[in-house]
Amino acid sequence: MRSARWARILGGLALAAASAGCDQFKKGFDQGFNESFSKKAHDSCVSSSTAHGATPVIAERFCTCVVTQLAPLSPQQKMGLNPTSPELKRAQDSCLAELNQPGAPTNSI
Repeated sequence: MRSARWARILGGLALAAASAGCDQFKKGFDQGFNESFSKKAHDSCVSSSTAHGATPVIAERFCTCVVTQLAPLSPQQKMGLNPTSPELKRAQDSCLAELNQPGAPTNSI
């Protein structure tokens, strides 16, 4: 009887340790993914913006703003983004409005 009890206790501890390991892995994955997403999204945005006539300064401001707006999304939400995603459209519209405020450098994106 005692050995069965200890087996259940040890099994529970092993499960808890494995779960903690999974949580740690997920946190590490999420952090790595978010960093990679931010860099790649930013660089792609700057490249596209400048190709469409924005100055590098304006493209940098706009793309930094968009990436910042998307930062709160989960990695799964970010993986699902595409050019017509409502989240991306909201971020772009918000950043365009910010750039078009009085006193902001002028140049169309």
